[in-house]
Amino acid sequence: MKELVDIIEPFLEIQYQSKNRRLKEAKNEKASQETLNELSQDEDEEVRKAVANNINASKEVLLMLSKDKDAEIRFIVARNPNTPEEALENLAKDLKDEVRSAVATNRNTHKDVLAKLARDKQVEIRYDVARNVHTPQSTLMELAKDRMYMVRREVAKNISTPEEVILYLLEENDSSIDMLIATNPNSSKKVLRKLSYHEIWIIRREVAKHCNTSEEILLELSQDSEPHVRAAVARNLNTTSDILAKLANDCDSSVRVRVAENQNTPLEVIESLVCDKNKVVYSSIDEYILKYIASNTTDKFILSTMSKDKNDNIRILVATNSNTSAETLEKLSKDKNKDVRNAVIFNSNTQLEILKNLSHDNEENIRDAAKRIIIARNNLLKGNIVEGRVIRQEKNVK
Repeated sequence: MKELVDIIEPFLEIQYQSKNRRLKEAKNEKASQETLNELSQDEDEEVRKAVANNINASKEVLLMLSKDKDAEIRFIVARNPNTPEEALENLAKDLKDEVRSAVATNRNTHKDVLAKLARDKQVEIRYDVARNVHTPQSTLMELAKDRMYMVRREVAKNISTPEEVILYLLEENDSSIDMLIATNPNSSKKVLRKLSYHEIWIIRREVAKHCNTSEEILLELSQDSEPHVRAAVARNLNTTSDILAKLANDCDSSVRVRVAENQNTPLEVIESLVCDKNKVVYSSIDEYILKYIASNTTDKFILSTMSKDKNDNIRILVATNSNTSAETLEKLSKDKNKDVRNAVIFNSNTQLEILKNLSHDNEENIRDAAKRIIIARNNLLKGNIVEGRVIRQEKNVK
């Protein structure tokens, strides 16, 4: 017995190694068509499956494998994006549901084949046809009338479903279908207009968020009783500046937050939100915009508000702004950040008393800078006094 094992074992090892090599080659996307053609006829099902799954397999090879006795191989072929129409047409008649289902989802399946599969007795197959973006419009209309909700739902979600079919589905008055239509990125303005009157606010919110919603609808929804709907309008990049300006004064802070976040909100509107009583609104403004405002605004109240920002860089910019009030500068002169205190020194609005206090700062470079500015100001003051005396003397001589 041992002698027989010793004889068979090496042979099995050779077979195992041979299968592994064939499998590896069958999976290789760079394998030659001649090699894949040969392996597609391999006696081992695992090897043939690997060929069927290879995206580099030729149409001829896939056509041959579409007639394989193994259902799983036929399923893999039906799913392969390179499978030719002829093979898919044959597979659409397969007795196995999962094979026909794979054909229904394949982008290469001919529209006539999809139309036939749309009448399949198995609901799962009709479901797959309904979600195929290449399904023809006439077939989608047929599926919109399907007795099964799961099929109609996929028609509502399909980005290729035409307006006529969508409007037909709206007549069902099914809120779950309506919701799917509202979230369909290709829903038309006409469809969105109908949905904008929906009694369920979540659906109106989806309309307010939609990229195809018209300015007219957005204006109406900006006055919706539900704050979530108004917030969605404020977030929409198609919302006009005028609407955003009105929403910036909304009584609900979540709406004002969305206005602050919208990249199309005008700068003057953003400036008004800087002083919002809700801190979340302020924190929703982009840091880059806040820095720009801190550097360029002339509004002293805005600068006073921004002087309390947690961001050191923004407080530094406030301290350097020539429109910052002396009162705000005094507060910033006591800032924990030395760079903020240093910026206060060089602001022309900083009073002499503040500079004197900074000349006793615990940072040497700040003390020195403050002293230099004090001396420079004194010299300038003396120069102005002397110049004034000279001018008065000249006038007296005349």
